[in-house]
Amino acid sequence: MAGKTPVFTRQAQVVNASAVDVQARTVKIALSSETPYLRSMGWEVLSHDQGAIDETFLGQGLTILWGHDHDEVRGTLVDYELGEDKVLRGTVKLSRSAKSEELLQNIADGAVRYVSVGYGYKAIQLDGEKDGVEVWRVTDWVPYEASFVSVPADATVGIGRSAAAAEQHPDTLALISAARDVYTRAHAAGSKAKPEDEEDQATDEVVDE
Repeated sequence: MAGKTPVFTRQAQVVNASAVDVQARTVKIALSSETPYLRSMGWEVLSHDQGAIDETFLGQGLTILWGHDHDEVRGTLVDYELGEDKVLRGTVKLSRSAKSEELLQNIADGAVRYVSVGYGYKAIQLDGEKDGVEVWRVTDWVPYEASFVSVPADATVGIGRSAAAAEQHPDTLALISAARDVYTRAHAAGSKAKPEDEEDQATDEVVDE
């Protein structure tokens, strides 16, 4: 699906138990938001502005997997909506396979509560720093798939490792390097000394006593 494109993952949650319709085999989920996520490069923020999300795969019916395993298909995203709160939500339709039926029951029972979205960067910009850590805003990105997972993403235990590897992908490094150059040049141009008239105004102020 994504070929050799670097794929990151982000954790989200099934909305709640009432979002599960066992008879219809559907589950309402929250796919993504603008919540900052700390990666090795700094804070990552996925823009949810209009036009920031490439809807190519969403529009085709995003494939729903188990554990980001392309051989473990569980269903399809049948609809999606970007809310005013900048949260991307959708409805998953699970298949009739034995594994999907088991997954549906586990979701309904609350045993499976997490969804992880696999996505790639198309454009990114440096938005300054937060507590000494760079903040990166991904202004153009594409969701490739969504997976139900048993545990939250954690770079130390496996789910997050593919995302960590993606950060070192040449394409990702090139995007980050170019964005950092743009940010550096822009701020260098804005750091010129004050115009002389501004300096004079500051020194010629009269204070009434």
